[in-house]
Amino acid sequence: MILSTVFLFGAVGCGGSQKDDSKGATSQPAFWTSAENIRIGGFVAPVPANYYGDNESYITVERYQELKNAGFDFIVGHAETGFKSADVLQALECAKEAGIQYVVNADILVFANSTPERIQEAIGSTLEQEGCFGAFAVDEPQASRYATIAKLWEKYRLATDKKLLINLLPYIVEEDFPMYNATTYEELYSAPSYEAYIEYYCQQVKNDFISVDIYPFYEDTSGVLPVYTLYEPWLRNLEIVENLAIKYGREHWQCVQGQKVHGFSKEPDYNDIRMQVYTSMAYGAQTFQYYCYFTPREVERPCLIDKNGNRTAIYDAAKRVNDEIHAFGDVFVDYVSGWKGVMPIGQCAAFDMLETPLQSYKGIESVKAADNALLGVFNDRDGNDAYMLTNFTVPGYGLDNSVSLKLKDTSSAVCYIGGQKQVIALEDGELKLTLGPGEGIFIIPQK
Repeated sequence: MILSTVFLFGAVGCGGSQKDDSKGATSQPAFWTSAENIRIGGFVAPVPANYYGDNESYITVERYQELKNAGFDFIVGHAETGFKSADVLQALECAKEAGIQYVVNADILVFANSTPERIQEAIGSTLEQEGCFGAFAVDEPQASRYATIAKLWEKYRLATDKKLLINLLPYIVEEDFPMYNATTYEELYSAPSYEAYIEYYCQQVKNDFISVDIYPFYEDTSGVLPVYTLYEPWLRNLEIVENLAIKYGREHWQCVQGQKVHGFSKEPDYNDIRMQVYTSMAYGAQTFQYYCYFTPREVERPCLIDKNGNRTAIYDAAKRVNDEIHAFGDVFVDYVSGWKGVMPIGQCAAFDMLETPLQSYKGIESVKAADNALLGVFNDRDGNDAYMLTNFTVPGYGLDNSVSLKLKDTSSAVCYIGGQKQVIALEDGELKLTLGPGEGIFIIPQK
């Protein structure tokens, strides 16, 4: 994430022990979401003049329209800071004109001990503008900072109803501790475990969502042919966050790898991005934030827009994925709060790390796949089933995956494939699908 000093290392294969579904499922929750569709955001808004040295200002309506055209709903400020700065006010105007929303990046934590009236005075009318989504408060805090964040949140919500963006650390496994000069979770998170780190946040900070960044795509080009891997704890990270989001009635937000984050990372293409998004959706994520949109000055490798203001191939890949999920996102959000769990299909190390996978579900007679896959299970308010099926093969290798899903008491299924609705007749309750690398398909059974 932005200016983060904590990064993820590791490599993956993929495997699967499954546990009793009574441990993964929860009782039917009350439904909550503040979104009418999947939300897509990003970090690092179009930057001001001379940010890279001698660049023109990119805070223009045209640049914000470019954001909108790529399927973005909101963008977080970075180089332009402060609630009342000319750059921020210009960015808000451009966002409004383009039909997206802007998040002000300001040192708002300094107001934790202020009154709501003082906060309102400091932010002025900035947050009340039509183009404003909220304020960015803090990135990757340790749990020791939650008390201060909680005080800010209580004051902030009395001053405005706009979002307060807080992004939390990813799950880091013990073998990676030496890379962070740490020996315990207490040193990393100021919490005894990652689960406790997320749960303490939910208990202390009453924000309406949990946001986490994790960047899972790796590449080793030292040999004759490149080797592609996934970060093994990625799914366990998603599982922890979603279980606690359900428990505490929070939305699940995920960051998206929008660049070659580290030297060992893979530069994401269309298949990588859609795998990250669809897999996160299987775990109930409904808001996505690309890291990053414009390339930060301090970052070496280009993001969706490079330091010359040019679109990269990642921009085109992201636009394609964003358009896909927006096309059926209004349907997905009707089910997202009724998440029941995820069923791993196949075997890999990432599956072995899961603690609450579904082994079975009442609406499913059987499911088979040629290679590793995931099946997220959801209910709507009336208890009707839906499934997010994803190909969990490493997308860098470009592997298709054939899946057979046999559903009980089902004659057809509405399937959203590449964002497009298709009604597929089932033969004897069996739905046969071939998923491309990284692909996900949202399935709604019909009696």
